Amino acid sequence: METIRKVESEATLYSDTAVSANDVHDWATQKTKTVTLKSQTLIGVYFTAKIGVPGSGLIGKGGARVLLDDVPLVTLRGTVQQPYAGDYSVGSRGVLLILAAGTYTFKIQTSLTSAGDTSMHIHIDPIIMGSFDLPDDTAFDQDSGNTSITTVTEQTLVTLNIPVPAKRTTILGDLRKYTCIVTVYAEHQNSRTTKMKNTGESNEASFFNCKLFIDGVQVDWASSESDYENTDNPTFGEGAYGRYTCNFAENTFHNIKIKIYNGYGTDQTGRVRATAILCPWLFGTDSEPVNFGFPQGSTVYLMAEPLFENPTKSIKLGRKRGVTFGDAADFFSTSTGADRTSFNYTFEMVQPAVAQFYLTGIGVCITSIGVDLR
Repeated sequence: METIRKVESEATLYSDTAVSANDVHDWATQKTKTVTLKSQTLIGVYFTAKIGVPGSGLIGKGGARVLLDDVPLVTLRGTVQQPYAGDYSVGSRGVLLILAAGTYTFKIQTSLTSAGDTSMHIHIDPIIMGSFDLPDDTAFDQDSGNTSITTVTEQTLVTLNIPVPAKRTTILGDLRKYTCIVTVYAEHQNSRTTKMKNTGESNEASFFNCKLFIDGVQVDWASSESDYENTDNPTFGEGAYGRYTCNFAENTFHNIKIKIYNGYGTDQTGRVRATAILCPWLFGTDSEPVNFGFPQGSTVYLMAEPLFENPTKSIKLGRKRGVTFGDAADFFSTSTGADRTSFNYTFEMVQPAVAQFYLTGIGVCITSIGVDLR
């Protein structure tokens, strides 16, 4: 067996809840946490935002965001309308980053942009920060700062150059591909008018149109949230979100760019922050961590766990066919579920070299791998 996730080195850096003041408000800091790291560390941040509804049928709109040293890192927003009073979730969000040794300040902020009653509030429960220890991980991070974007022009605000390490050998075989998870924060200064655009979607006038490019080609966001919802308090709660995941082959080089098209008739000020994590042991979308290098008749083992989010994950072993009739035809064995998942398969009639893992579930990591050789 080979232990991938070194749980004995992990620590909870911060765990708390926060409740905002009632009624509409722009971004307001609810909690501040200073963290001192003795060495380079992989950090995960996870939070859930809820809107407190005082009565039936009322509509509330708002969200939360996390800042690192006063620079926005990730944001979350949503709308609730419920038949009963209570706290109702607008969603949860997680992000990974790697920080060098030093002291850092995290701030948790809320904004309520529209409220059906002055006693509405934003409730964050929980906000959790933890440190992890995974091998073969690398991070890339860039903040554009406040940047002038020329009218009716598409402008690159962030460029991340990604050199993927050469392969190394594990007990299962050589590393095959590295999962890359990109998290983007984008804003139009003091204006909730940023829209996250996919391929084929037209630019819109009087909006910021935010796009993601990999190696010069625009790609679709895996998930995204534009910050425009209505014209209530339009200068409150600016900041849009995008996430993308892909798999880069070992010993290659790639380029990630975030571009904004300014659909206004005058120059406007905007900001983009992009964080990319590169690691073969992270689940993404159909991640392919290793090439199997053991003999037929052996049994392969894999354990996976939530890292910074806990989605329903899938583990598939086999190979995608030229003409596919679904997972049952393509894969020799599959497993799905949340929380901890253990998987094993014995290669009795299948040669290991013709199969591989396909792992899906952003927020999950491989905890351990193993092989019983025959």
